[in-house]
Amino acid sequence: MMEAVQLKQILKNSIKWLPLLVTAPSIAGAIITLRMVGMFQILEWAALDQFFRHRPPEPPEERITVVALDEATIRAVGQWPIPDAVLAQVIEKIRDAKPRAIGMDLYRDLPVQPGHDKLVQVMKSTPNLIGVKKVVKDNFGATVNAPPVLQKQGQVAAADLVLDGDGKVRRGLLSLETESGAEMVGLGATMALMYLAPEGIELQEVPGKERHYQLGKATFIPFAQNDGGYVDADDKGYQIMLNFRGQEDRFQIVSMLEVLTGNLPEDWAQDKLVFIGATAASLNDSFFTSYSSSLSAFPKRLPGVLIHANITSQILNAALEGRPMMRVWAKPLEWGWILAWSSIGAIFGWSVRSRSILHRFLQKSVFSFGGLILFCFFLVGGSLILISYSAFVLGWWIPLLPSLSSLFLSASTMMGYAAILERQDNARLADFNKKIAAQNQLLEAENIRMSAELEITRRIQKMLLPNQWELEQFLELDIAAFMEPADEVGGDYYDVFKAGNTIIAAIGDVTGHGLESGVVMIMIQTIVRTIMALNCTDAQTILIVLNQVIYENLARMNCDKNATFLMLQYENSLNIRITGQHEGVIVLRNNGTVEQIDTIDLGFPLALVDSMIEFVGETQLQLNPGDVVVLYTDGVTEAWNKHKEPYGLDRMVALIQKNHQKTAKEIKDAVIADLRDYIGGRKIDDDITLVVIKQK
Repeated sequence: MMEAVQLKQILKNSIKWLPLLVTAPSIAGAIITLRMVGMFQILEWAALDQFFRHRPPEPPEERITVVALDEATIRAVGQWPIPDAVLAQVIEKIRDAKPRAIGMDLYRDLPVQPGHDKLVQVMKSTPNLIGVKKVVKDNFGATVNAPPVLQKQGQVAAADLVLDGDGKVRRGLLSLETESGAEMVGLGATMALMYLAPEGIELQEVPGKERHYQLGKATFIPFAQNDGGYVDADDKGYQIMLNFRGQEDRFQIVSMLEVLTGNLPEDWAQDKLVFIGATAASLNDSFFTSYSSSLSAFPKRLPGVLIHANITSQILNAALEGRPMMRVWAKPLEWGWILAWSSIGAIFGWSVRSRSILHRFLQKSVFSFGGLILFCFFLVGGSLILISYSAFVLGWWIPLLPSLSSLFLSASTMMGYAAILERQDNARLADFNKKIAAQNQLLEAENIRMSAELEITRRIQKMLLPNQWELEQFLELDIAAFMEPADEVGGDYYDVFKAGNTIIAAIGDVTGHGLESGVVMIMIQTIVRTIMALNCTDAQTILIVLNQVIYENLARMNCDKNATFLMLQYENSLNIRITGQHEGVIVLRNNGTVEQIDTIDLGFPLALVDSMIEFVGETQLQLNPGDVVVLYTDGVTEAWNKHKEPYGLDRMVALIQKNHQKTAKEIKDAVIADLRDYIGGRKIDDDITLVVIKQK
C-alpha cells in the first residue's frame, strides 16, 4: 500500500515537471542539431574573435624580431621584387647579429638580378636560414617553389596559412603533406623547433595517443574538423587553433631599411629568432584574423609574417612556460553544457509561473516584475558569458552562442507556456469567482439562519443549566458552578436539582465541542430530568436507562459522539453515593487533607455500548461540616499556556486546598481566575466546567 502511494506521488510530481522535462532537452537537441549543420559556426567564430579582442594584453614577445619589408624600404631600394643583392646584404647583416634562426617569409624561387650569385652564396653559407615554399594550390594562388639552393640543403618550410570560411586566419599549420607525399613543417613550427633545440627540448610522441606530441611543457593535439564551433572544416595536415600573442605591438619590428643602414644596436637579434617578411600594404601579403572587426568599414589585416611569428610564439611559450594551447571540449561534454543551460533557462522560465521567489525579491527591490525578469535574464546570460570568457583566458573555447540560445529559448518557451497556463488559470478563477459569489449569497443567507438557530440553541442550553438562585435553595450544601464553552455551544454538562429528599449533582463531558456536542448535552439533561420526574432516584438505574436511550438516539442519528457522566446522590451528609465514569472526584476535608475518588470502575462512557448494566458501580462518601467536593471536566486541567504546558490537576488541588475555608463561590472564583491567568488570554480549546459543593 505504501509503495503504491509513493508511486502515485512520484507520478504526480513527474507530471508537474513534465513541461520542463520536455522543453529543456528538446530545445537543447534542436540547438545541437542546428550547430551540427553549421548554423552557429559564423556566430561562434565572431564570439571567439570578440574574446581575443577584449583579452588582457599579453607581455611582448622578446624572443622574436621581425624585419619588415615596408613601404620605406621599397622606396629606398626603388625596385620590387627587391634585387637578390639587397636581400643577400640583409641576410648577411642579420647573420652577423648571431640569431638562433632566420625565417625568410619571402618567395624567391626565381633570380632577381642583380646579385643572384651573391644571394646563392649567402644562402649556402647560412645554415640557420629557412626559406619558404607555398605547398597548397588554393583560390588565392598557385604553388610557389622554395629557393633551389635552400631546397637542396633541406632548409625549407611551408608558408601556407589556413583560412576559415569568412576569410580569417584562426588556425595554424604545423606541418602538411606535399604533392610527393613528403611531410613539410610550417615556418612557425620550424623556427620554434630551431630555437628549442639548444635548450635540449625536442618533439616526442605521446605513448598510446596517435598524433599527440609532447614538446617541453606543451602537449599538441591535432585540430579535428568538428572541433569547437567548426563544422566539417578542412583538417588536412597537422593544424592547431591559434592562441594569438597579439598584433604588431606584441613583437619587436625593425624596418629592413634599418638593417641595411646598420642603424640598430649590436645585440638587436642576438640569440633570437628573426623573421623577414613583407608588411607593406602594396604587397598585399596580409590577412584577416580574430583582431579584424567585422563591424569596421576597413577591417585591419595582419601581415603574414606576423601570423607565422604568432605561431612560433605560441609554441615557444607553451613549451617553455606552459602557456595554454587553445583547447576544446569533447562533443558529449559540449552537448551536456548546452543541455545544462537549456535546463537553467527552462527552470527560470517555469519559476516565473509561481512568482513566489520573485515576489519576495520584488518587496526589497526597485524593479517592476517585467524589469526584474529582464534583469535576471541579463544576470544569468552575463554569468554564462563571464564563464565562457574565463574559460577562454585559461585556454578553453567552449560553446557560448549555442548555450546562450538554448538558455533564452528555453526560458522564453517556458515563460510563454506559463503565460498560457496563467491565462487559463485566470479564466477558471474568474469563473470560480462568479460561482463563489453566487454561493456566498446563498451562504450568507444560510449563515444568518444558522446563526439564529445557534443562538437559540445556546440560549436553550443556558436555560437548562441551573441558575445561582436554584443552587442557593439547598440548605444543607453551599454550591457554586461555572461552565464556559469553547464554541458558542458547549458539550460539557452539569446539573444540580432535588428529587424528593435527594439532591442530585451530575456532571458530564460529551466528546468534542460545538453544536452537535451541545445538542447531545441537552439530550442528556432532558433525559435525566425526565427519569427523575418518574420518581426514579436511584443513580445506577438512572445511568443504565440514560445510556440505553442515548445509545439508541445517537445510533439513529448516525452520530459518533459519546460522553463521560457522573452522578452524586446526596441523601444526607452520611449517605452520599457516587456512580458513573468521569474525571476523578476531589474531596477536601475541613482539616486540609485531600482525597481523590477514582471513578474508572463506577461506570462506562455513555453511548459506547447498548447496555451498561455490567459496568455500573457505586462508591459511598460521607461529609463533615466544612468538607468540600469538587467536580470538573478535563477542559480545566488540560488548558494550555503559551508554552504548551497544561494547567494540571495538582495546581488546581493546591489552589482549592489553599482556599478550602472559603465559600464554594469564592473557591470556584479563585480557580477560574487562576486558570485565566495561567492561559494568558488564549482562547480555550475545550469546554470548561467546575462544580464546587461544600458541606455546611
